[in-house]
Amino acid sequence: MEKIKKRIISIDHSKRISSICLRLRNSVSAIQVLNWLENFKEEEWNIALTVLENLKYFTISEIIYDFDEGLKRILADTRTTEKLYLHGLGEFGKSGSSLMYYIKQTPTFRGNIERFKILSHIKKIKQQGVDANGYLILIDDIIGSGNSLITFFNHNIK
Repeated sequence: MEKIKKRIISIDHSKRISSICLRLRNSVSAIQVLNWLENFKEEEWNIALTVLENLKYFTISEIIYDFDEGLKRILADTRTTEKLYLHGLGEFGKSGSSLMYYIKQTPTFRGNIERFKILSHIKKIKQQGVDANGYLILIDDIIGSGNSLITFFNHNIK
C-alpha cells in the first residue's frame, strides 16, 4: 500500500496557487498545481510557480478568433493568385496538427477556402502542389524551446 505524503505549503504558495488557478480560468485546480509541483524540488517551487504565473489560458473561442485575425492579415498581405499552404508542425496528434482543426473553424478560412490548402504530410510537399507561387504557413503552439521548428526546418526545408 502506498503511503500518502503529507505536505504543508506556505501561505505565500497557497495564495500564488489560488491566483494561478483564477488566471488560468480554473482550467486547473489547486490540487493539480500541487501535484505538478511535486515534479520539482521544493526549493524550485518559486521558479515553477513563476512559470505558471506567466502562462495565458486561451478559450476555444479566443483561439479561433486569434487564428482568424492572423489569417485576415496574411490574406491582406498576399496576392489573390498566391496559394497559402498550411501544415501543422510536428507529428500527427501533436499540437500543430490538433490546432489545424481550429484554423478550419475560422470564418476567414471558410470564406476563402480556395486560397488555402492543408498539407497532409510535409514529406510529400512537392507532390501536394507547393511551389514558388505560394506560402508555407506552419501551425504550432508557442510553448516550448523552439526545437520543433529548428528540427522541421533542418529536415524538411534546408
